[in-house]
Amino acid sequence: MNSNTLRPIVRRFARHLPSSFVLGGFFAVMATPIPAQAGRWQLPMERSQPNYEQCASQLLNHDLDEDTIALACATAFEPTELSACVSEIDNATAISAADALDACREVRRPRELSNCTVRIDADFTPDQPLKVLDSCRRSLLPVEFANCAIGLDNHILMDVDTAMATCLDANDRVRDVFPTFIPTDR
Repeated sequence: MNSNTLRPIVRRFARHLPSSFVLGGFFAVMATPIPAQAGRWQLPMERSQPNYEQCASQLLNHDLDEDTIALACATAFEPTELSACVSEIDNATAISAADALDACREVRRPRELSNCTVRIDADFTPDQPLKVLDSCRRSLLPVEFANCAIGLDNHILMDVDTAMATCLDANDRVRDVFPTFIPTDR
């Protein structure tokens, strides 16, 4: 084959090459899993839907007003996590379901809030359980906050208020934001 016969073949191939890349890229993008759900393949619309019915039925067991339950479940991003948070706190502590509902609605991770509140309440049995709930609500990482408060109590034997104040203060402390360029040999 000479070069004159190859030129039309190469031109025809080069003409269709960009469309092949576009189609290949499209199929590659469509075949990749969604990052938040990497591990199982599903379309964004097939995501598990929030269960408002379960939320409402679970909260009705805790002596709350029906209008309050309807509003709480309707506005929750994850209604089943909200109802589980209220149930765990109401069943395991002396905190009322209304107070638990208010706190669980204010946080991003209601299950971590209930875990924190129940663990600290069980370990310390505080005089003011609402203070425990508020401290767990104010903490950015409630599980770490509970670990801190319980760990300090296990080794230093301090009261619940001091342990929670110390752990909240430690969570708010910013360290080494700006690097230092000062030589250490001076």
